[in-house]
Amino acid sequence: STQTTKWESISLINNRPFAYYNTYNPLTYTDVSAVNLSRTITVTSTANPTVGTPVFMQDTTWAGADGLFMVDTTSGSNFTYTARIAYPGTTGSINNTNTTNIYQGYVFTGAAIGLSTVTFSGTVITVTCSVPHGLLLGNEIGMIGLTATTFPPNGSWTVATVSSPTVFTYNVISTPTGTIGYGSATLYVRPQGNFLHRSFDGGVTFSTNAISHNQQLIRQTRRYFRYQSGKGIQMSTGTLLKPSLNLDAVTAVGATVTVVTKVQHNINPGITIAMTGCDQAAYNGTYTVATVLDPYKFTYIATNRLDAAGSTPSVAVATGLPYLSITNWYGANTRVGMYDGQNGVFFEYDGQTIYAVRRSSTYQINGWISVAAGSNSVSGITLNGVSPIFSKQLVPGDFVVIKGMSYKVETITSDAALTIQPAYRGTVNLTAAVISKTIDYKVPQSQWNIDRADGTGVSGFNLDLSKMQMLYLDYSWYGAGFIRWGFRGLNGDVMYCHKSPNNNLNYQAYMRSGNLPARYETNTFSKSTQLANIQANGSTTLGSSDNIIYVNTLPAGWPTSGAGTAVIRNATAYEYVNFAGVGTANIAGQYTVSTLTGVVRAQAGATLTFTTNTATPVITGVSTTGVQIGQYVFSTTNAVPANTYVVSFVVNTSVTLSQAPMSNGSTSLIFSPMAGAAQSFTYSATAPVAVDLHAPLFASTISHWGTS
Repeated sequence: STQTTKWESISLINNRPFAYYNTYNPLTYTDVSAVNLSRTITVTSTANPTVGTPVFMQDTTWAGADGLFMVDTTSGSNFTYTARIAYPGTTGSINNTNTTNIYQGYVFTGAAIGLSTVTFSGTVITVTCSVPHGLLLGNEIGMIGLTATTFPPNGSWTVATVSSPTVFTYNVISTPTGTIGYGSATLYVRPQGNFLHRSFDGGVTFSTNAISHNQQLIRQTRRYFRYQSGKGIQMSTGTLLKPSLNLDAVTAVGATVTVVTKVQHNINPGITIAMTGCDQAAYNGTYTVATVLDPYKFTYIATNRLDAAGSTPSVAVATGLPYLSITNWYGANTRVGMYDGQNGVFFEYDGQTIYAVRRSSTYQINGWISVAAGSNSVSGITLNGVSPIFSKQLVPGDFVVIKGMSYKVETITSDAALTIQPAYRGTVNLTAAVISKTIDYKVPQSQWNIDRADGTGVSGFNLDLSKMQMLYLDYSWYGAGFIRWGFRGLNGDVMYCHKSPNNNLNYQAYMRSGNLPARYETNTFSKSTQLANIQANGSTTLGSSDNIIYVNTLPAGWPTSGAGTAVIRNATAYEYVNFAGVGTANIAGQYTVSTLTGVVRAQAGATLTFTTNTATPVITGVSTTGVQIGQYVFSTTNAVPANTYVVSFVVNTSVTLSQAPMSNGSTSLIFSPMAGAAQSFTYSATAPVAVDLHAPLFASTISHWGTS
């Protein structure tokens, strides 16, 4: 897009963008204000943009209001938009006259998702799309142009239920009346990714700020650096792949430690953290986050060590210079290197393992395809007696290249039919085109061939990603050159950890071009596998009441122990299931499959009354009928924050939420079903059923301090 700096950034949901902005078009305004515990930001302006217009807010006094948003309402000299989280401060102005700027944005061509119908039942809005929507539970959307007698459900919302590739729901505060008109309505994704300047240490930090999957935030140099014949390109950068959080307070009541962060922490319960620098040893150590109270507060239980007084801990307020690092998580990735969506070299950290990665899109899969301009449906065609075999060469979640542009494979319905996200962006229909597969060749740290950087190599260097590192990548091209990945080692000199020669190995160029940009990225792409060809019941069908699920081999980065949530999906249905553990099973002594055990199938959701307390995410009640771990919880009175979901529950006693409520007392809460009722899914050799790990534990953050 037409961005005006040497860096450009874009935020995506399932490979679909929303909007961009231009600093040549600032909006004239006089004030920006926020209300305590509300997400509504009010801008006083001399010329209001129209409802649905993207706006980019820069450098207010509260980071939660900064970023790219959509105008929700206009009235008189004011317009409003919805911030990422509720404002924790005192009601009033958040304008900084020295730094705050507002720029008008512009929606990308083709960004809208086509609509078929929009209906409502109470405050639940059901949207049926004319194309695959590509949305998952928790994704943010923007709706404009709906009409109703009163309370048309326009604005910025969160996906609460996904029942099929074309149907989803969201919850609104006020029940519409009359019939919803949607003929002139427009639906957009509304990614929350944003980058911030680290003014106190000169860097840049950025995050998807999302607790849902398929989010992506990219920051990339505007130019592609030109590879010159006979030479090489080296990139170096100061980067932090495991983020550290600046803290405002660390306190304890007994063994329960409460941490207050200076900015939005993006943490979910269950993530691993490391606390250092407290004078009292009981605070320091590696812990698991126990509860999240709000976007700035969370707790952990200090059971690792006793302090000098022999208690855990003995001092209620930690002293010293504490640092907190996010050390391990599932379901999100940080990347840095010289690469784009189709080619390049980079480091990747997935919350568990760091990889040296080479990306290539030179492999052309079998056959030819046709696709209409603006369509999500790709069809294989038979040409020269050859037909495609999509299901043998692709799986849902793969990226492919069609006419130079990248698309994500959403579903495969046969060897000659698949759907992509976003819709094909070409301007003319294709009748016989080649499709290439994007492949990331990943080498984990344990397999690096020069120095594993784990303290056992010649260098003695033991890589700690929670500390700032100088990262190096260099490559020669000519189609068969080599690649190296490295760091600055113990003495500050450059050391290489892995080398990938490409001569005498590959059947074609190791990537299409040596011309690449420098790029940083954080994403919440899910780990994915597929339903196995036989189930525990002995058939090829997973029944709607089966509590063991056989899947193909679980990918690296999928939790190998403990409970979790997965979404099962094909071209017609979705189902979210909870599992208690993972394992393996041997089929007829011939091959091994992975298993999800102790499975709880889809629950119906419910509207239930609970007693809430702002001091704890645990709410109490007499019924949990219809409740399921992972369900989004909604209140028409704002009793719970937006994007709150169920972490766990005790049957007919209590529910632990992902955030503490915002009010005390008895309140009615909507527990939205995650998808439809429990489904039967049948294995097909040509139409794989995807099984995706649901919900990242952390909206991963990356920081960098310059690029050479």
